[in-house]
Amino acid sequence: MSPDRQPVAVVVGATSKWQADGRNTRLAHGKDLDDRHLPVGVRWGVGGAIAQKFAKEGFLTVLTTRKAANAAALEQAITSQGGRAMTVELDLVSDASIAKAFATIRERAGDPDEIAKAVPLTGRAGSMSFHHVRLLHGSAQNVSRLPRALLLYEYAATDAWPLMGVKDLAEFDARLVAGPPTLEPRVTPVPVRIPLPPARNQGSIYENQTAARRFFSFTEEAEAPSRT
Repeated sequence: MSPDRQPVAVVVGATSKWQADGRNTRLAHGKDLDDRHLPVGVRWGVGGAIAQKFAKEGFLTVLTTRKAANAAALEQAITSQGGRAMTVELDLVSDASIAKAFATIRERAGDPDEIAKAVPLTGRAGSMSFHHVRLLHGSAQNVSRLPRALLLYEYAATDAWPLMGVKDLAEFDARLVAGPPTLEPRVTPVPVRIPLPPARNQGSIYENQTAARRFFSFTEEAEAPSRT
């Protein structure tokens, strides 16, 4: 919450990797491109669209990007739409940059809203959600008398090997959806944490979380009131 009581939203990677005047654009086309024909809502990719959505909902929107110049036009677009935004440089491969960025955010904008103020995301039966692997998310307890079913699909590139290795190479390769198998894992400069020590209740993601801190209210009632 900002000092003037405005909720704060921090959008990590507020601009897409593609930039009309970016280095890769110049390498591919030999010049900057004119993106003025693109709708303002999609001009900066998913990150830019999310940032504009938060700003329209009344949030002070913090745009993080490696170079502040990359988000200058996005910040201007949000301001012209009546929103409030600020840009903070953030390099996710640098612990020092992450610490400095969030120190700057807290100093200039206040603390980002906490879990208790998370925005509910609901959908009709059959809905799907797509989110980044690093997005903090969770579900409140199911207190209805009906089971809550979950179908989880997890896709990864062929060369994105599990950090802890592969126990059965043949079984691993058999699960390929497309492309040839490889023994050359891709290595990129992104923040990584080895999943050790193992969880106290090591197993599925739900078993792993049984010993974790609980962020949502919980009732031990055997038959809670039906909620549909």
